[in-house]
Amino acid sequence: MCERENVKIVATTHSRECLMGAHSVAKEREQDEICVQRLQLVNGQVESVRLGAEHLELASEMGLEVRS
Repeated sequence: MCERENVKIVATTHSRECLMGAHSVAKEREQDEICVQRLQLVNGQVESVRLGAEHLELASEMGLEVRS
């Protein structure tokens, strides 16, 4: 439906399973259409760090955490 209506989904979650599930679906569709905005401290300031599909793939393979 998002493709047909040309809209994006913005969601928030602390669930690793939800993030990895969304990544798995994007990978099955062969589309690099998912990214995670992770809030973290950088030099004492909260910054948004973008994690794209390539980061999620690596995290999935290595069992790394992507949530703050």
